[in-house]
Amino acid sequence: MKQTWMASAAACALLLAGCGSDTSGDATSTTGTSAGASGSGSSGTGSSSGSSGSSGSSGGDAGWALYDHAPFPVVANLSGRPTIEHMQLIPITFDGYAYRSSVEGLSDWIVTSDWLQQVGADYGVGLGEVYQKVHLSEAAPTSITGAEIQAYLASLMDQGIVPAPEGAAPPALDLDGGGTSGADGGSLEPLDEPIYALFYPASTAIHPDASATSCQQFLGYHDYFTYRGVKITYAVLPTCDDDVGYTEVDLQQATSHEIIEAATNPTPESPYGPLASVDGYVLGDINSPWSSLPGEVADLCLTDSYQDPSGYWLQRVWSNTAAAAGTGTPCIPAGDPTYRNVSPDQSEFVDVSPGGTAELHLTGWANREGVGSWELYVYLDKGTFQPSFTITTSEGDSSSDLNTPVSMRDRETATLRITVPANVPASGAERQFAMYMLVSSTRDGAVSLWPVGVNVR
Repeated sequence: MKQTWMASAAACALLLAGCGSDTSGDATSTTGTSAGASGSGSSGTGSSSGSSGSSGSSGGDAGWALYDHAPFPVVANLSGRPTIEHMQLIPITFDGYAYRSSVEGLSDWIVTSDWLQQVGADYGVGLGEVYQKVHLSEAAPTSITGAEIQAYLASLMDQGIVPAPEGAAPPALDLDGGGTSGADGGSLEPLDEPIYALFYPASTAIHPDASATSCQQFLGYHDYFTYRGVKITYAVLPTCDDDVGYTEVDLQQATSHEIIEAATNPTPESPYGPLASVDGYVLGDINSPWSSLPGEVADLCLTDSYQDPSGYWLQRVWSNTAAAAGTGTPCIPAGDPTYRNVSPDQSEFVDVSPGGTAELHLTGWANREGVGSWELYVYLDKGTFQPSFTITTSEGDSSSDLNTPVSMRDRETATLRITVPANVPASGAERQFAMYMLVSSTRDGAVSLWPVGVNVR
């Protein structure tokens, strides 16, 4: 599974999504935790992050040109397994669910939206349909586990309350191959590319596994299990109480996040970790700090959401085309045409000995001439120990505090020194690593990320 975002964009703490893989953290948290085991899934390896050339270089007589920054990764589908090309979305809500009209309206809109057409283009995902809206007559439970959600969804299919996919119809129901009864009693086309979206109220605590609880570690996840020989892709969307700052906006973002990740990685098969999945589009190159994010296509843009002209709040999504171009944001639909980031001069984790210091050289860059300065924060994102750091820019600005930024501008350089405590053992059976997130932020709320990391050798 993958969890969704849980923290502010600037702090880039726990995200949704997880960003998505079976029990690997889906969504939002940049720490994507692993949630419960999928019914038929087994541990796998993640797809690799590609490298892409960036466009332009400093140009002498040619005047200003885009800095030749380190490449963004390109998200590969190494398994070659199919994505969900034309999703048949089935929103499922419990009796009395407060946001039913909102999530069903979003479902109707999103399956034929320009957003879906744009964000799915690089991954073989096109427009779809809402196949059926399921209104359950019962109230939601107060607590439920990931395994129980799978069993419950299977039971709803057994009873014919929720349509089963083609080839998996319960033997007691005459549904196989001939469609299933729609909400209006009419006949629907065979169900062959479903995504089931279960929406739970704030009164339900969801525990995908023993280490994760809804509204604490995640705001949504997607997973799969096998039902009568057919793999079932589903998303789970909790609702959170207002006292954690949760709003309908968060629910809409989480829903869009999980829908695109379920479509691009429909049967995720690995537990939580830097190798997030082998099944669909996800990063899995353990040598790349980018892979330490929950590496699905929405996870990689976890700080970037926006309000569409339709009024819905949506997640921006990683574009391989934009990443390969390297001329601006890799997250689409693009918003502010001005883009700023800070890149290291190496693309892999840096090895450092216990008690030693790794030195990383950074360069700020923008995609337009004359862009002013911005703030650069260094956040400890995840790892097995807590190092210390100092960042010093070529202009003499310095910080060793997570909450104190330095100022950067186009082509300004900086040195980041990460010191490993002497009592941290070298990697052995257990990998010892730490990952920092370089967060470029402007006063008007624009945020961009670049991960860097160290391995203890």
